[in-house]
Amino acid sequence: MTKRLWRIIIGAAVLATAVLLSLNNEWLQIALFIISYIIVGGDVVKRAVKKYFFKGQVFDEKFF
Repeated sequence: MTKRLWRIIIGAAVLATAVLLSLNNEWLQIALFIISYIIVGGDVVKRAVKKYFFKGQVFDEKFF
């Protein structure tokens, strides 16, 4: 539980940085959004890819 909580806190900090800073570089802001998404939701995406993409059930109703 502690590891998950830290990942949420770090992901939220990266997200807040991307939102609050008025960055002139859009690519850097997009990169920060993607990094925060990977930090917080990376396990879910990784599990979905392993279960559904590699077993050939790409458009299964459980995936969506």
